[in-house]
Amino acid sequence: IAAYMKAIELDPNKAGPHIEIGITHARQQNHTAAIDSFKKAIALEPRNARAFAEMCNSLLDLDRDSEAVAACTSAVGFDPNYRGALFDLGIGNYRLKNFAASASAYERYIALNPANADAHYRLGLDYMELKRDADAIKFLEKSIELGIKKADPYYQLGYYRSEAAQYNEAIKLYKEAIKLDPKDVDA
Repeated sequence: IAAYMKAIELDPNKAGPHIEIGITHARQQNHTAAIDSFKKAIALEPRNARAFAEMCNSLLDLDRDSEAVAACTSAVGFDPNYRGALFDLGIGNYRLKNFAASASAYERYIALNPANADAHYRLGLDYMELKRDADAIKFLEKSIELGIKKADPYYQLGYYRSEAAQYNEAIKLYKEAIKLDPKDVDA
């Protein structure tokens, strides 16, 4: 932080050092100080997508989801291909139960980074909430194909298989879920 403070002394009108200080605070789990630093960066550069995206991340960590969605929306507005902001926008909207907006964010993210298994899983969850079962199955399957290391996609897909009377496939998926999370009583 001292080096960034020195950079601010030398040129107080640059947002970059404030962003780096904010990131350092965030890594130390001091999100309130991080947000203050990001706000300083935004005051200097109101269209700085990175400052908004980093602030969104800290706001999510503090469960300030509405503010996080607003910050990520700004970041994506200034840089439509900002992958981290799109991913976090999906998280925030999902927490707020705005599943259509969450799905839209993950669809855009996957178009930029199709190999991210977690994004496919999260999009599958959005589609489950939206009662778009065929799409949910497609993205849950893709998350597994991409090697996700979470039990829940296997569990959710197992549920769909059991509902379709595909019991052997459901059992295989539930066993994999248990292997990944032996304490999962639902599987």
